[in-house]
Amino acid sequence: MTNSATTSSTPLLRPPVFENSATLSRDSIDEFAEVEVSDESHHKGNSVIEAVYHVICLIAGSGVLQLPYALNQSGWAGIGLILFAAFANNYSGKLLVKCLYANGDSNESSRRLKGFSHIGYEAFGERGRILVEGFTSAMLLGVPIVYLILSGMNLELIFGIYSKQTWIILNCLIDFSKISAFGVFATFIVIGTVVFYSIHDLPLNAGKVTHKFFDASQVASALGSISFSYAGNYIYPEVERSMAEPKKFHLVLSLSMVVISVMYLITAILGYAAYGNLTDSPILNNLPKGTIANFSIFVITAHVLLAIPVVVTTFSLEMERKLDLLKIAGGSTRREDFYRTILRVGIIGVIVTLAIAIPFFKDFMTLLGA
Repeated sequence: MTNSATTSSTPLLRPPVFENSATLSRDSIDEFAEVEVSDESHHKGNSVIEAVYHVICLIAGSGVLQLPYALNQSGWAGIGLILFAAFANNYSGKLLVKCLYANGDSNESSRRLKGFSHIGYEAFGERGRILVEGFTSAMLLGVPIVYLILSGMNLELIFGIYSKQTWIILNCLIDFSKISAFGVFATFIVIGTVVFYSIHDLPLNAGKVTHKFFDASQVASALGSISFSYAGNYIYPEVERSMAEPKKFHLVLSLSMVVISVMYLITAILGYAAYGNLTDSPILNNLPKGTIANFSIFVITAHVLLAIPVVVTTFSLEMERKLDLLKIAGGSTRREDFYRTILRVGIIGVIVTLAIAIPFFKDFMTLLGA
């Protein structure tokens, strides 16, 4: 679940020293890096357990709904793809955080790059920055589109016969930590429901469904879906920065990947075992209609609707920073607020339009994951 963005204003510790780390150019440091705070005595931040919780909140979520279908595409060999995606995410996440740090000379404080795009700039110059920002923006815009498509499908299942009008309030959510907690609750409810019905339907579907071991023609699509389920690299710098002991981020990421992978494997294996070649995406479409299934659909729908403002706000703030709205407004804060409102309404309009124009949940999720 790209559940919610975790941000922190906590001052940073002096960064850990990595062996054989390349020294950044002075120009890129001056433009992109933050000076790290070396005074650790007053530093407070998230513990390892709290950081693990945040990573799980941010990753585990709606992506799990497509995993049984990913096995339906690739066959049982898709279990290996899930493990591969977990390993790749774990390795690349640690490498990303390592790249954030560089050591100045003996007369300078250690410095920390601010995020993904700054690493792209340091590695490949302006082209690298633009490329990284392009992919990040595509993810930040694509995730809300996936969420809206999923919400529309779920609301149609529950309320479609009564009404097709749905109002989504996106501007009155203040405490995103509650959204994060609700996201975890929603994820466990959905996984529990899928596991329960899969075990219940497994003997009933014996002989009625078929399974395959490996389908090379659909491995790429399956890997795209699985990759989306592990998407979270773009928020790792914020999670690491919010920690009381950033040096332990590698432990946080390893623990998170273990927990998330166990959840994913249980859901994917039982879902595919029960429904075989009939496995659909999202897996909720395979569940027998009833109170429990409807409640799960309602919970995951509420979760993704509440998560949309978090992702959209992240993208909006980045756009506002690049456009420098205060400068465009001539220094008038009132005019800046007006321009900000117009920009955010426009972004929501684009997202909603694309979600309506591309109402294919599993295909769009696969594309975004790829």
